[in-house]
Amino acid sequence: MRGGRFALVVPTALLAITAMVSPSFADDVTPGDGGETPAVTETPVPSAEPDPTPEVDPAPEAEAPEPKSEPKPDAKSEPKAAPAPTAGAAFSDAAQAKVSLRVQAAAKDDEPDNKKVVVCKYVGTPPGVPHHVIVVSKNAALAAGWTEGQFPGPFADAHDSVAIRWAVGNEQPGDEELGSCPLAEEALPEIPVNDPCGPDNAAYGAVPTGNYTIVRNLDGSITLKADPGYEFPGGTDENVYPAPTDENVPCEPVLIDAPTVPSSDPCGPDNVAYGEVPAGDYDVALNDDGSITLTAHEGSTFADGPTHTYPALVDNGVVCAEGEDEDKVVVCKYVGPPPGVPDHIIVVSKASALNQGWVEGQFPGPFADAQDSVAIRWAIGNEQPGDEELVNCPTEEEPSEIDVPEVPVNDPCDTGNASYGEVPLGDYVITYNQDGSITLEAHEGFHFPGDATMHTYPVLVEENTEACPVVDDTRVVLCTYPDVARASDVLGTVVILDLADLVAHGFAGLFPYEYSDAGATWTAIRFASEGEVAEDIEGVLCGVAGEVEEQPGTEVPGEVGGIVEAAELPNTGGPSGFLVPLGAGLVLAGAALVLARRRETA
Repeated sequence: MRGGRFALVVPTALLAITAMVSPSFADDVTPGDGGETPAVTETPVPSAEPDPTPEVDPAPEAEAPEPKSEPKPDAKSEPKAAPAPTAGAAFSDAAQAKVSLRVQAAAKDDEPDNKKVVVCKYVGTPPGVPHHVIVVSKNAALAAGWTEGQFPGPFADAHDSVAIRWAVGNEQPGDEELGSCPLAEEALPEIPVNDPCGPDNAAYGAVPTGNYTIVRNLDGSITLKADPGYEFPGGTDENVYPAPTDENVPCEPVLIDAPTVPSSDPCGPDNVAYGEVPAGDYDVALNDDGSITLTAHEGSTFADGPTHTYPALVDNGVVCAEGEDEDKVVVCKYVGPPPGVPDHIIVVSKASALNQGWVEGQFPGPFADAQDSVAIRWAIGNEQPGDEELVNCPTEEEPSEIDVPEVPVNDPCDTGNASYGEVPLGDYVITYNQDGSITLEAHEGFHFPGDATMHTYPVLVEENTEACPVVDDTRVVLCTYPDVARASDVLGTVVILDLADLVAHGFAGLFPYEYSDAGATWTAIRFASEGEVAEDIEGVLCGVAGEVEEQPGTEVPGEVGGIVEAAELPNTGGPSGFLVPLGAGLVLAGAALVLARRRETA
C-alpha cells in the first residue's frame, strides 16, 4: 500500500514543480541579450520596377498583384484603363487596394499633403487609356468637379480624368505609375424573364438602370454597354444576354358552356329542325344530317373537349290534323300585367308570328307582344279568330307555398352581441339588413304561408347579458383518458396544464386538440378562466359516465380533477395495508447484511 501511495505522489510532485518552474524561461530573454525579435510594424513595399516598354506587364509582381485592366468600350489592342466614373461610383477593389498601397509606400518618406491631389490623365475618347499622372492643387481639383477626400473620384476634364489620392511630400507629376489609374466596376444586373403560357412568347422584362446603355436586339437578346469609366466584372465593357428560351408551356383553355339550342318539330313528316344557335366563343357548323357542331375558339374548350356536337334530331312523326295550315298560327291573347289572363284568340300568318319572336314549330311558344301572348298551334283549314276556346290557353301555375325556415340565433355572454346565424337556402332571396333583421322574398311562383311573398326576422332582443369570464390564455383545460378507459367511453379526468406543455405537443391554438402521451389520450377543450382550478369543473365535460380501473403509467401532471364514478382502488397502505409491514421487513434485512459484512472485514 505504501508503494502504491509513493507511485501516486511522485508524478504529482513533478507536475507541480514543472508548473512553477516553466514560466521563468519566458522571462529570461531581455532586449539587452539580443534574444527579442523586434515586431514588424509595417510590411515594406518594394519599389516598382520600371517597365522596359510602355505596355503594362499583365503578370503580377512579387510585391502585390497588379489590378486587372478593366473592360474597355472599344476592342483595342492596347490595354485600356478606363476614365474616372461619375461622383459616388464604386471603383474596383483591386484599384482601391493599389491606390492604398501606393499611399502607404509614400508615407514612409513623408505625410500626405492635403493641399495637392494626384490625378490620372487619359487620352482618346472616354473612357480612353491612361496617359500620364499629374499633381494639381486642391482648389484646381475642386474646380474640376472633384469632391474633397473622394479617392478615386471624378476630375471632370475633357477626358474624364480621375483623382486617386493626396500628393505625398514634394511629389512631382510622373512619380505615380499609370498602373494605379482605376476603372469603376459595374455589376451585371439580373434581368427578369417573362414567359407566359403559349408558344414563342418569352421576353426580357424591365432592365434595372445602371451605368450602362441598354440595347434590345431584334432576336430578343439584350446588350449592355458600360458607360465611360466603368467596366463589367472580368474586364469587359460589353455584355450580351442571349435571347431567353421559351418553355412553350401550353395555356389552360377557358371552359365555356355549350348553349341551349331550340328545336321545332311541327306535325308532318321529316320537318324536325334546330333553331338559331346563340352566338358565343365558338364556330358553328350545320352538318348535312341535321346535326350541329360547335368548335371552340383558340384558348377555349367545352366540358367534353374542343368541339361539342348536337346530334341529328328524330322527327316525332305526328300526323297533321286534316286541313292543318302551316302558313297560319293560332295565338292566345292576354290582358292585364304579364302574365295576365286569357282574353281572346287570334289567327295570324306564320310570317307575323316569326316577326314577334316565335320559333317556327314551337307550341306553345312566345309571341312577344305587349301582353306576352302565346302561340299554341297551327291553324286548321279556314279557322277564324274565336274558333278556339280560351280554356285551351296556357296560364301561370298557382304559386307553391313554402315554409319559413328556422334561423339559429347566437347570443354569447356579454351584451350587444346577439345575432342571427346562417339562413338555410330556399326558394327565396335573403337580405341581411343593417339593423340586424333579415328579410326573405319568395321567388316567383312561391309564397309563404298566408299567401305572403315576404317574411322578416325582427331585430334580436339581447337575452344573455351575463358577463363573460376572464380567460387565462396561459392555461388550458383538457380531458385525459387512459387508453383502456377511452375505448370504454368512460368519463375522463379534467386537467389544467400550462400552455407551454401543449405547445410542446404541437398545439397551435385551435380547439378541440387531441394527442397521445404517457399511455393516455389528451383532448384540449378550451382556455381556463382566471383563477379556475380543475376541481371546479364538472366532470361531465369529459365524456360519458362509467367505471374505470386505474391503469399503470397514466398519472396526470398538473392540476387534476376527480374521475367520476371510478372503481374503488386497491388497499395498498394504511394501518391494515401490506406496504408498511413489507417496508419494515426490507429495512431489517438490510441491517443484517451490513452487520455480516463488518464481521468479514474485521
